Amino acid sequence: AGTTREVEPENVALAGGIRHWQKGELVGSGSFGKVYSALDLETGRQLAVKQVRLGEMAGSANGEKQVAALEREVQLLRGLDHPNIVKYLGTQRTDKKLFIFLEFASGGSVRSTLSRFGPFSEAVIRRYVRHTLSGLAFLHEHGIIHRDIKASNLLVDHGVVKLADFGCSKKIMDGDGEGEMGVSGDFHTAAGTAQFMAPEVMREGVPYGRTADVWSLGITVIEMATGKPPWAHPAQAVYKICMTEETPPLPEGLSKEAQHFLSQCLIRDPDQRPSAADLLTHPFLVAPVPRGGDGGNDDMFVSRRPGTTRALSRQGGLQEDDDDTGSWGAKAFG
Repeated sequence: AGTTREVEPENVALAGGIRHWQKGELVGSGSFGKVYSALDLETGRQLAVKQVRLGEMAGSANGEKQVAALEREVQLLRGLDHPNIVKYLGTQRTDKKLFIFLEFASGGSVRSTLSRFGPFSEAVIRRYVRHTLSGLAFLHEHGIIHRDIKASNLLVDHGVVKLADFGCSKKIMDGDGEGEMGVSGDFHTAAGTAQFMAPEVMREGVPYGRTADVWSLGITVIEMATGKPPWAHPAQAVYKICMTEETPPLPEGLSKEAQHFLSQCLIRDPDQRPSAADLLTHPFLVAPVPRGGDGGNDDMFVSRRPGTTRALSRQGGLQEDDDDTGSWGAKAFG
């Protein structure tokens, strides 16, 4: 049974209005902390709470960087409101601990779902990818790069995927929101997830921007389809990406639309890789729902932005669309 922890207002720095709550079971670990289920004792709302022991961080070699990453995560989450991004609900802080309250996702992570059920059907992949891209497009529009997209950082709540764990995220430095970010120092904070890093992220001194997240999503799609990332060991991923011109092999059994979608995500040149917003109009994501399955049957409307196809017509044999509706050319899949 969970232990009740009622925190008195005068002993903590409060934000978000959550004062009295009960900690439940451990549900996972995120950047620099453990995540528990929790119950708001005033509203009855179920929460997720990330608990961070500040004393342990202060005594570590990278303590200052870790604290900065936590502050960055909180600041980023405060300004985000989107159905496919986990909602920030508030913080509490004592001398020794920091609590970050977040929206609770009842289904756990995409990674835990894979562990329970095995590789997903294409209909499930389509739905999860559409949600993930919707959240990414929103982030990128607001000048934020997630930098750690993978199945364990995508949460599922009643079939809706939500981006989570912003400990590695960065705001675009350029004031107009269009600049790129250089790779140096803490730009490699996604330790242990080299399998998901884009080629430009791995190469020291090479600038990278929003489409680095798109590559990571492509690797995550392979994980959804096969149950594991294409390269099992981080060192193998680093070698394949940095020392060769290889791209990950595409899973067998996927439709032509799905394979083409993956090939676009995994274009090595970031300047030629489509954006998250562009990919939302890809035929793989707007395909009809298969008979007998709920597939990508969402309430979310995917708009077709004029000029999408023309901007991408040089990639993978895509054809320009004369009516300028943003449709991807059917010849790309024939």
